[in-house]
Amino acid sequence: MKYDEAYLHSKDIDWFCIIGSVMCHVASAGGLLPDAINDREKLCNLQKRVFDSDYIFGEEDIVVNKVFLNQQFGNDQNAQISYLTSFMSMARKGFISLDRTNLMDLNDQTYHVVCYPKNPIFLQGYQDLCKVNGNILHMNLNDIQLLDLF
Repeated sequence: MKYDEAYLHSKDIDWFCIIGSVMCHVASAGGLLPDAINDREKLCNLQKRVFDSDYIFGEEDIVVNKVFLNQQFGNDQNAQISYLTSFMSMARKGFISLDRTNLMDLNDQTYHVVCYPKNPIFLQGYQDLCKVNGNILHMNLNDIQLLDLF
């Protein structure tokens, strides 16, 4: 069963996909889910598998988008750390972690990379992730180039 649009706009739903050859975690932040992802049962099962998985990278192995953090939070280290917590968790599990950029515009589906493993690997056990065209996410140019590097 699919989530309805009102529900999607009121929740921050973690979903997962493959863009190119990169495994991604995406925080919806009230944004819409691609049709291929919008399946409650499948998504809940996948979320449980990911959340129950172990870290495979240490914090020192994760690259953080400091430019975005400084733009968003300035020098407020506590706010940066609080914001990064769930994204770091996903990156330490091996995912490129993205968040929706313009939270005030529900129709804007632009995303940015928050953090990612320095040396990403193709994660075993997630071959069933949906392949998504990067254009669906309308990522910022720098983020698209970043994903193209992997």
